[in-house]
Amino acid sequence: MMWPLQRYFERQERRYLEMMWPKVGEIVDLDLEHGNQRGKSYAPNTPLFDSPEDDSA
Repeated sequence: MMWPLQRYFERQERRYLEMMWPKVGEIVDLDLEHGNQRGKSYAPNTPLFDSPEDDSA
């Protein structure tokens, strides 16, 4: 799972992450800060991205 995440963050390539996303239990981003809160959880019901995107171009 780490490789699709790395590819998403470094190259903005979503296809591998979208393929694996239904198998995700939970991903926690400990470096993300929101005011006084630190960290954010992502899961199949709270995805990293909003809508499908065609990155094949």
